[in-house]
Amino acid sequence: PVLPDPAGTTTVTVTGYVQDGSVLIAAIGWRLDNGNWTSLPGTFTQLKENFSFNVGITADGPHTVTVRGTNTAGGSAEGYDTFVIDRGTPSITLAGLSGVVGNDISVNGTATDSITKVVDVEYKIDTGGWVSALAVDGEFDEATETFTMAIVELAEGTHTLTARAIDEVGNYSSEIIRIFCV
Repeated sequence: PVLPDPAGTTTVTVTGYVQDGSVLIAAIGWRLDNGNWTSLPGTFTQLKENFSFNVGITADGPHTVTVRGTNTAGGSAEGYDTFVIDRGTPSITLAGLSGVVGNDISVNGTATDSITKVVDVEYKIDTGGWVSALAVDGEFDEATETFTMAIVELAEGTHTLTARAIDEVGNYSSEIIRIFCV
């Protein structure tokens, strides 16, 4: 398998093994997407050979790593794993909330990620702790999510609402800030 998957980094680790039932393994190679084959270093002399290697990746999006094992008789077999690289941040928008409002408010918005899923939207009032918003469809599990924040029993005065979205690999959006009065 490729780990982590999805990844928010440019390096992933591929681990596994190549096995033949009766002929010794002679070589193991790999390639990323449809690139050139790279041979793994080492001497292979067993029916089952473990491998682990790092792959550096520069492009966000889906990728495939293919591993090929070759035995001493010249036979070969391939296996592959697909994974996603997402180094970008999600985006977030809020609807309304300006000027003077009541002490119980509901704020709606949308969070979007171009590669992986949005897994949470958090908000805080003033210097309070982060609280998860509610996904309108019941769960944060899609690339685009609409959400609502039910904020109750606010004291009179000026308040700051800060919100952010989080994607599947842990990338945070820029914080969006709204200042309003109760």
